Amino acid sequence: MSLLFPINPKYFPFPVTKSNFSIHDVIFVFGDLNYRITGLDSDSVRRLIHQNNFVGLLKNDELSKELNSRKIFQGFREQKITFAPTYKFDINCQTYDSSEKYRIPAYCDRIIWYGRGCVPIAYRSHPSYICSDHKPISGYFLVEVS
Repeated sequence: MSLLFPINPKYFPFPVTKSNFSIHDVIFVFGDLNYRITGLDSDSVRRLIHQNNFVGLLKNDELSKELNSRKIFQGFREQKITFAPTYKFDINCQTYDSSEKYRIPAYCDRIIWYGRGCVPIAYRSHPSYICSDHKPISGYFLVEVS
């Protein structure tokens, strides 16, 4: 399996080659992947969050759709999300964006993996951290390597 990330040479002026995943036991991609919830306005998303209806949110999540359709990150998996969106918060509080932009909350922060011998144990957000407009996430895995 190989993966070629779409790179804009204007912002990344370095040579890009295909990566050969077969030489690795497990590959993790994590961080602010910047995927959004589409097809719902901010109030609808906030209502689903208030109802803890994460399944309804994830039906409209760009990364979930692309992973399921195998459009990108072919062969990568993600643990089941059982927490509220981790972006965009007002800093130093637990409130989703209240600025004029009134941004739609989203699951920007993610952990996906590729490989055999990787057993997901837990996947969670840490909403008590308030120093950023993102809430950190963590994943726990049992990983066998050769």
